[in-house]
Amino acid sequence: YSHSGDRIAFSAIKKRIVVMAADGKNERIVHKKPSAHPSWSPDDQYLVFFGATDTPGRARLFIIKADGSGLRQLTF
Repeated sequence: YSHSGDRIAFSAIKKRIVVMAADGKNERIVHKKPSAHPSWSPDDQYLVFFGATDTPGRARLFIIKADGSGLRQLTF
């Protein structure tokens, strides 16, 4: 759950990052590549998660806005 309690972020089928309202409505995929363990930023504006890279077996840390924009890789 987001800190405000109104949204949920999770890794879904095919390990995509999904955000939806806490009541289960308005589900949307915010990241389509294999990913896991999304966590909300303190202000609920961003998600940090582990994501796949081109190097097999090497996950990296990424950050993305909760609306799916602004993807940045944090670790290399």
